[in-house]
Amino acid sequence: MQNKEEKDNIRSLFKKYIKNVKDINQLLKLKELIEKFNNLDEKSQLSLINEFTEMTIKKQKENGKIICDREGHIWQELGIRTYKEIEYDKKTKENVSITYDELVRVCTRCGKAEANRVIKEEIKQKNK
Repeated sequence: MQNKEEKDNIRSLFKKYIKNVKDINQLLKLKELIEKFNNLDEKSQLSLINEFTEMTIKKQKENGKIICDREGHIWQELGIRTYKEIEYDKKTKENVSITYDELVRVCTRCGKAEANRVIKEEIKQKNK
């Protein structure tokens, strides 16, 4: 009878063989897909590329969301956007221009965005 080490080696060889057969089948499927893709007209190819790109981004975000729910977000540096709005001031009964900055950060893994509005100091003083 064979010892445990020999049995483990044989088992390992069989696993590698089975894995290679699966990989070959996957490669054959991929080759077949590429051939089908190459036989399509250019417009259809571009359409498929766009669909694939959109689905890939969607799946990356879904996978990222799962990871972020478990491990937390990976925020990029804060960005600043400046906005101007016209608001009606009930006291003066005039339209007032308000400028504010919005601090924005986006998770690089799932794409979640957070924004906080910061009203500029001179507007705060004026409205007191």
